Amino acid sequence: MQRRAKLKAEPPAIEMEIRAGKALDAIYVCCFGRDGVEEEDERLLTAMVGAVFPTVPRDVIQSLVKDKAEKVAAGVDDGYVSELKPLSKEAVEIQMKDLQFLQQNSET
Repeated sequence: MQRRAKLKAEPPAIEMEIRAGKALDAIYVCCFGRDGVEEEDERLLTAMVGAVFPTVPRDVIQSLVKDKAEKVAAGVDDGYVSELKPLSKEAVEIQMKDLQFLQQNSET
């Protein structure tokens, strides 16, 4: 980003189809974990991605969702979902302090 600023160059243009695919991956990771994608889920995912990316043709979005569902069903791991790792003691203490702070602020 700094090099682009020095050169006064524009950021690279990323096609909306690629952005839609990345958004679909993120939705899958957040909502499904390692679970499969059912037919109803495919329709909902198509509607959600289509609403966010209205310039991407619906058939392209449907194909992205269908491909994602097939990859998940086949057990192909994209490397997005990793196994849970235990937090360090320091990380747990920081999270507990944050939680206590939020609880105190919500009570007032």
